[in-house]
Amino acid sequence: MGSTLISPPNLTPYERFLERCSLPELNWYISSVSDHFAALLARSDPYRSVRLSTYLTQRFGHFPQHASDVWIPVLPLDEGRYSPKHVGVDLENRTLFFPELPSSKAAFDDGKQTSPLSALASFLASLLATTLWDKSVQNPKHSRVRFINNTFIVIDGIYKRLSERQSGGGEAARQRLYAVGVIQIVALEKLQKELQEVEGVIKVIPVPSDPKISDWPTSFLPIEAVGDVAAQPASEVTERPPLHYSNGVVKNGVHPNGVHTNGVELDGEAAAESEPVTLVVPSAGRSSRFPGVKPKWMLTQPSGCLMVVDALGALDLTHVNHVVIGLLKEHVDKYCGGDVDAILKIFEDGVPRLQEIKVSIVVIAEETVDQTQTIECILNAAKVTGPIFLKDCDNQFKCSVPAVDGVATLDITRETESGVSNVASKGYVAVNSQTGQLTSIVEKMMVSNTFCIGGYAWKSARDFLSRVAQARQYQIMASATTGVELAVSDVIWLKMATGAPFLSIPASGYEDWGTLPSWRAYCDSFKTLFVDIDGTLVKNSGQYFAPTWGTTAPLPQNVAHLNRLHATGRVRIILVTSRLEKFRDATVTQLQRFGVRYDQILFGMLHASRVVVNDYAPTNPYPSAECVNIPRNAEDLPHMLPL
Repeated sequence: MGSTLISPPNLTPYERFLERCSLPELNWYISSVSDHFAALLARSDPYRSVRLSTYLTQRFGHFPQHASDVWIPVLPLDEGRYSPKHVGVDLENRTLFFPELPSSKAAFDDGKQTSPLSALASFLASLLATTLWDKSVQNPKHSRVRFINNTFIVIDGIYKRLSERQSGGGEAARQRLYAVGVIQIVALEKLQKELQEVEGVIKVIPVPSDPKISDWPTSFLPIEAVGDVAAQPASEVTERPPLHYSNGVVKNGVHPNGVHTNGVELDGEAAAESEPVTLVVPSAGRSSRFPGVKPKWMLTQPSGCLMVVDALGALDLTHVNHVVIGLLKEHVDKYCGGDVDAILKIFEDGVPRLQEIKVSIVVIAEETVDQTQTIECILNAAKVTGPIFLKDCDNQFKCSVPAVDGVATLDITRETESGVSNVASKGYVAVNSQTGQLTSIVEKMMVSNTFCIGGYAWKSARDFLSRVAQARQYQIMASATTGVELAVSDVIWLKMATGAPFLSIPASGYEDWGTLPSWRAYCDSFKTLFVDIDGTLVKNSGQYFAPTWGTTAPLPQNVAHLNRLHATGRVRIILVTSRLEKFRDATVTQLQRFGVRYDQILFGMLHASRVVVNDYAPTNPYPSAECVNIPRNAEDLPHMLPL
């Protein structure tokens, strides 16, 4: 680590660094700061010490009544230069620009005594003060949450590293760390007026009289939270047991052959990744990106399923034994007549695997403060334990659902970028290509071309809730409980920062329905085609005279184009013809001979104009029906009906 007073011009402001740093970068920062202060303490001359009471009285004008009066070292250094804003961060060269280490024998300028412990306390207190008062880090909101989390992670990390290094130093070392905390408290008490002006939820803790490190609360954080984030709204749970299993029918929710293993045949102890997983789908938001329509989870997909059901259609549900959906009571009452049983029936029309899984609906009484609190309500109300997989309701993708700590990810490439809307609103990750572990996860900052697609795996629901509680505590301590939403990625980052790895879970087949325009674009990519046969797919023929029905040659360009459309999986083809029903066999044989792909045939149409009548609405906008006329026997279909 570099140590110089002269900083290069390409430094990263420490606020910006803490907003977007990766895990290796964060660990490097904590290590480098700890190394510098450890070196600073090592320069101290034990014969140049003062009483803590003397130092604080000279510096702040008073000494806390219950504080222990320990000896602290003094050095000739400029404490003001130990603010994080003055310590430059050079990421490219992995260098922090602290003031040069002074000699323990250097003379004091004007006789002023400054303690290296005070320099450390000043550095930590400045970090705390920034989370509380620096308005520059409040916008955008997601950056503020990231900054707050990383600030507290840094403070805790420095404390732990210095504590470990001082553990062999005996009573003198313990007293030094105690003194750092006391100096912080006195410094923050001086700013008590500002603290009270920030929402009134922060207070400086009293000075402990016993200088035992084990008794020092919240490591080096001499503040505590008063109050709480908005209490979780009340919730009600309605369950539907599995309807049947692949090897039999369920009666009264019990399989006749015994306990259901969710498709996983286990001999002895199951592998960790094969544990049964609860799939959690929070859908209680306001759908603000879908103005003028009902809640997005209720929108009807081209498949006929509702969005919340279709969102699960591509997942590998082999290890899923429970699906829990969280909905807002206001929406259930307004759009579903309060009939939760009717909502449960919509899952009967999803992929067959859903009928073999227990499904629960959690109706949440009031709007939550953010998606993370919605998930808290769901887990607590449904008493979910064990591995969980958190899934957004406004997209679809293919991936496994393992019992691991991981994030479903997708690389933005030329092939996938067209299907990704609102790129700036996504969360992004950096992945170690050798281990598959995440090195960073951050909201709305493109740290790589790999983004989070809305699937988050946790080994333990209880662990998730405990990490959320920690993040909430940080929010309260930083007075950031109003207008600042806690994202799932923020909770993941807190766990990653403790050394717990999160894996990248590669996904494919991503469909983005996150905004009304992107959902409409998805729906517009599906078509039902009503296509005439004679004169369109085969040369025109008639019932009575040659060439008769079933005997004519194909129109190869039109047939090939129609087959390409059908192969996309997004086009349903219904052939319509004035041929009579008694000519079905001849017609089917003719179409098979020429390889025509279709889904249905409607016989007996009038030999006259054909009109399609369809309604339109905000969810199926005008025009909801179109007409294509081509000359008889012309091979114009590829031009008139593009892919």
